[in-house]
Amino acid sequence: MTHVFMDNVQIYAMIKNYSLFYFLTTKSILNCTMFPKEQVDQIMLDNKNIKFGVTYIVVALFCLCVHIPCLIALFEKHHRKHLCFKILISIAVFDLISIVNVGLISGVFACMGMVACSAPTFMLISGAVTYTFFVSHTTATIFLVLTRVIEIWNHLYIERLFGDIKIYLWVFPLSMYVFYIVMFTQPMTFSSVILTWTFDPLVGMDLPGHKIVGSIAHTFNNAFYIISTITMYVVLIGIYLKKTSSSSIHNQNQTVRLTVQIFIIGIVDSITCTIFILIDFIPMETNFYVYANLMWLFQHVVQSLILTIFNKNIRRTIKSNILGPEKTNIKTIIQPKRDSFIFKTKISPK
Repeated sequence: MTHVFMDNVQIYAMIKNYSLFYFLTTKSILNCTMFPKEQVDQIMLDNKNIKFGVTYIVVALFCLCVHIPCLIALFEKHHRKHLCFKILISIAVFDLISIVNVGLISGVFACMGMVACSAPTFMLISGAVTYTFFVSHTTATIFLVLTRVIEIWNHLYIERLFGDIKIYLWVFPLSMYVFYIVMFTQPMTFSSVILTWTFDPLVGMDLPGHKIVGSIAHTFNNAFYIISTITMYVVLIGIYLKKTSSSSIHNQNQTVRLTVQIFIIGIVDSITCTIFILIDFIPMETNFYVYANLMWLFQHVVQSLILTIFNKNIRRTIKSNILGPEKTNIKTIIQPKRDSFIFKTKISPK
């Protein structure tokens, strides 16, 4: 293989052109010709990390054990009829794939010492998938919070705005946004040098004078998520305080419980988005990157944890799916009363 020298300007341009669309239209992958194969092999050997690789895999398996029962419960018919739960189901599917990528695949990559130039094609595809479902998760969560604001403001608008086919008028532009971000901007690549995913495929490749290359699209996505969700939560609190006196206690409690659950999910998402904005442009210690990746994993299981712990309907469905439906004893008591009989039926748990 001929090794090609590239200056920093050429390297920067190459990374900026490194996109899924570029790959699909030109069949070109990341140009690693500046690195001899022996150098790439040595980088892999030096950066194999069994300890953190196994940690990622074990944590991911735990997340799947929590997440899958909740995902199955969400698919129950009585949950699917509510708009809020339809969105939660979508997020849960995105989370399932993300846990596999961010946890299991990252763990395997870390154990092998993988970097972008180890397997450029596979790294491009896996990075595109990872990024797709990260952006899908944040976009769907913004949509979820928006529906909560509208429902608390006036629940009648939910059907008017999102009923029947109208929901697709919202889903289509959101899908186009995700499609654009994933197809035309830099994909993520895993680097065993920092033990997480990054938008700079050459991080840790020992290039003199090379500075971290971030993704403007990723920064915009994360910043927009943080600003929009915080704004909507402030509006949500204002609407709730205004409507407290006129709402029934039962409906208040139901609405507030679900909204608080979504608020906790949003807080974890915001923290994760902030962390990955920072590491996009600022070099950090290795331990910080590890914590960032674990926080990313937690981001994709927090919804299932919150729903399992605080939502009694989901909890009851999970219990029923695992242990089977609760059995009952039916007793019929016949009490004489003058010339007729009174029949009383008593149902009690077995």
